[in-house]
Amino acid sequence: MGNFIAIGKMRRLSTEYPAHAHAQWELVLYTKGPGRAWSGAREIPFDDGTLVANPPGIPHREHSARGYSNIAMLVHDCRLDPRTALVARDPEHRPMLALMELLDREFHLKRGGWEATCEELLGVLLHYIAAIEKAPVGQNDVSRLENLLIDNIHNPEFSVEKALKGMGRSRFHFMRVFKISTGLSPMQYLLERRVRYASNLLKTTSLTVEEIGRQAGFEDPYYFSRLFRKRAGASPLAFRKKQAVGEARGKDEPE
Repeated sequence: MGNFIAIGKMRRLSTEYPAHAHAQWELVLYTKGPGRAWSGAREIPFDDGTLVANPPGIPHREHSARGYSNIAMLVHDCRLDPRTALVARDPEHRPMLALMELLDREFHLKRGGWEATCEELLGVLLHYIAAIEKAPVGQNDVSRLENLLIDNIHNPEFSVEKALKGMGRSRFHFMRVFKISTGLSPMQYLLERRVRYASNLLKTTSLTVEEIGRQAGFEDPYYFSRLFRKRAGASPLAFRKKQAVGEARGKDEPE
């Protein structure tokens, strides 16, 4: 018998789901909220992106005055502590939502090999959940900001300061935690990723330096060139020329 049992996606908003229990684990990812869930005597606030894993045999229910929706699935084993519900937050780039939607699609389409596909997708989802569960205090917020910074590599209008204000923590405390975790301040982290991205474009495309700067989130081409030289040790054009010379020499060397 496979581990994966069933999955269902709510097609309309609901305000209430009465107490019920299963002989298996139920994983619920909320896609709209806010609302409150109860797992046994534990009250769990939820909104879009909250995942709750309810252990077998524990009664659970939901309520939302404004309405909520979710994707819920049943599995035999989650490799999690069965004594209490686990609550996790889908990271900023929403990998859990993507995996749950893929599971829902594959389960209902039942194409060839769908059982194996569902088992593999479930394994990846459980990996994300376990990684979040074991993360040190504050690490989830650090990962959340890392994902936000990476998502905005191309966006010249992105503001690190506004992102920090939206983290719901002391700005200076969070910057300290972020630097301890990554070795860089949030701004340094973003600039490093942008320069790394630009370096890859210089090596693999024929785009102009100005266009590469725009794709890497820099509106001012002169600022991009100065920053690139400072961080890469060469101007964008010199970097590209050096890479081309290195590749040409590699091709000329006898095998």
